[in-house]
Amino acid sequence: FFWVSGGIYGSEDLLSAGPPLVIFGFVLTVALTFALPNALMTAELATFLPADGGQVAWVYEALGSVGHHNALWVWLCNLLDAAVYPQLAASYGSHALRLDPSQSQAIAYCFVGGVCLLNLCGLAAVTASQTFCFALALTPCLAFTAAGLPRLDLSAVAASEGDVSWELLLSWAVWLYSGFSSLGSMAGEVRTPQLTYPLAVALLLPLVTLLNVVPFAVALSVDPVREHFTAGYFGELADSLGGRPLRAFFSAGAIVSLLGLYHSQILAAERTSLAVP
Repeated sequence: FFWVSGGIYGSEDLLSAGPPLVIFGFVLTVALTFALPNALMTAELATFLPADGGQVAWVYEALGSVGHHNALWVWLCNLLDAAVYPQLAASYGSHALRLDPSQSQAIAYCFVGGVCLLNLCGLAAVTASQTFCFALALTPCLAFTAAGLPRLDLSAVAASEGDVSWELLLSWAVWLYSGFSSLGSMAGEVRTPQLTYPLAVALLLPLVTLLNVVPFAVALSVDPVREHFTAGYFGELADSLGGRPLRAFFSAGAIVSLLGLYHSQILAAERTSLAVP
């Protein structure tokens, strides 16, 4: 799950990129034209050549030494992406708990140390921790959506007037679906890839697409003013929908989601570095 999504946390800027109808149309178009082919390609190659490193191993198998160049850039992208999440978690924790800078940095150190310890404990511990993070990160998104569905306003969702920031919209929409190529990172450790990968793609793509549409529609129904949507604003909407309990639950889900995202990127970077001789 965390290779392809982390929930709706931190995606507020997407909703400020243009009118709702344009945003939803573009997000669905990217799902069909970018995410679906990428997911199907990954599922096919992971069943044909189930090797750790996924796309890195496949490029090396097809193109030989060119795979080293590809491996370097994939590894660097994973590493740079991973570095963001501990600091984001520190920022969320500092805002929610009103921590001073030294205390907030302790959250980042705990992220790094905790993930390192889990990896040392083996694959079973990694699987259990990611399953826990998945449940705790997804549940607040579902609670947020359920609380706001009675206030769903189709006229607000279908609004089409206003300027569009195409560069912001394109970057966000592609990023939302960019993780499907990473699904093969641990293909060599999957017992039955011929069954697991097609099933995973069949479940994850609809789930991620729904997460990128329905909660956003709820958010815009509650507050249609796009200028309000900056980082952290979903937490304020959660407060207006369910009070402090839902906001606290949502904040906890955000931090756990960042932990899952960080761990998934570290796993991908590890496998990438070992995928080519």
